[in-house]
Amino acid sequence: MNKKGFTLIEIAISIGLLSVVMIFMFRLLINLRDSENNISDETEKILTKTTVSKVLNGYVKSGGGISSASCTTNKCDIVLKDNSNMELSLSGSILTYKDTDSDTLLLKKSLIKTDTYTLELINHNNLHIIKIVNSNNPEYNIEIVNYDRSE
Repeated sequence: MNKKGFTLIEIAISIGLLSVVMIFMFRLLINLRDSENNISDETEKILTKTTVSKVLNGYVKSGGGISSASCTTNKCDIVLKDNSNMELSLSGSILTYKDTDSDTLLLKKSLIKTDTYTLELINHNNLHIIKIVNSNNPEYNIEIVNYDRSE
């Protein structure tokens, strides 16, 4: 007998094997995409932390350091040693820092929307530390540290 084609069983087995291979390939691609998204999120958090920390600590340093501060969970009133009055506030995921004397906005930054942030003040002797606490990822807390020109 002369065969010139495939039987229905051979075609069904081929389609079944191809389907199994495709399922594993799609799972692999989905895992790679999720891994890439996680790396992208982590990078964004690191960049946000670095940018905000550099800008806010730069303002504190240029003002001679923190003279006094008082904070609630979403607002800090800061007096720098050059007698300038500053306000750091959180509204949802928006962080703002402004000079209250001249009502000048110095920084407005959107933080990671999926994370929860609060402000915290730590006073120890003459050292003032203002923390922007990331409740979901404490390793991404941002600290504004007192700077003393006399050191």
